[in-house]
Amino acid sequence: MNVQTNIRTGAETLDDGWRRWIAENLLRGADRGGLVKAMLDAGLDRLLIEQELRSAEQHPYLLAARRLQARSAKQHWMASTLGRLEELDPRGVERRETINRHTFFEEFYARNRPLILTRALEDWPALSLWSLDYLEQAAGAETVEIQAGRNVDPQYEQYSDNYKRTTTWRAFLTALRRGGSSNDFYLTANNGAANRQALAALWQDFGPIDGLLSGDWREQGFLWLGPRGTITPWHHDLTNNLLVQLMGRKRITLASPAQTPRMRNHCHCYSEFGQDAACSGAEVEDKPHLLQCELGSGELIFLPIGWWHHVEALDLSASLTLTNFEGPNDFHKSYTSFDAL
Repeated sequence: MNVQTNIRTGAETLDDGWRRWIAENLLRGADRGGLVKAMLDAGLDRLLIEQELRSAEQHPYLLAARRLQARSAKQHWMASTLGRLEELDPRGVERRETINRHTFFEEFYARNRPLILTRALEDWPALSLWSLDYLEQAAGAETVEIQAGRNVDPQYEQYSDNYKRTTTWRAFLTALRRGGSSNDFYLTANNGAANRQALAALWQDFGPIDGLLSGDWREQGFLWLGPRGTITPWHHDLTNNLLVQLMGRKRITLASPAQTPRMRNHCHCYSEFGQDAACSGAEVEDKPHLLQCELGSGELIFLPIGWWHHVEALDLSASLTLTNFEGPNDFHKSYTSFDAL
């Protein structure tokens, strides 16, 4: 950031770096005196400082930004208030054995409430058949895409395209057979399109979920397979999801959309809390209200749109995510906030 001189008039002005700094600080409510001191300490002339501050405070662009900021602050206040009220609710994530279509869509889908079902998958062949040996027999000769080398980047999920690797299905399963805990390699939904044909034989092992899903959903699911210790860091989805647990257990930590003001949502649908399931870096008054549950083999959880979640595999784990509900689920089409926030 520098001072620049107008060639025609010889007048000194601040460059765009300084002007951006001034605008950002004024919009976040920084003390004017503090801004003046910081700029004086940087060696700027007081007359120039006062001139630039007055210009910024009266500029139509900044006035328009303040108006939009007020609208955003109103929405932030409303969400924060609802988030505080959630802390008074003693209920966690509700668990039921099964549910009928009407009850599910009226009490959970329409009301944006998570739900665990414990006996909705009893007829699925995968629950009795799947083991590493079985998976190898089904597709051992195929080449698949996985996520690998994730340990070098705390934001591996945000930049998942950088960690797509191809390997043989057999080699991947060999790595899983070694056991132990790792977050470095994982077959995820980010690999779904690449693996659809290679792993097609496994789709016959999935059954229906009566009354909840529509269409040929077997062709629309996304498979997750990885060792104990894999973590899907804090994020929210742009659709309603079912997470179906086929092998092993997963620990899921949740925060409702009303907790978004506390979730440090810095970019798109991701949180700066990342792999920190407990959001331990937050001060007590700024910590999100969290719910935690465990999903076992043969269970599924409904993850409503906008609900933040952090998922950790407690065992070698296989899961399936599904989005083709009988209710509307195309909300992503109107989403535009893909960049920094």
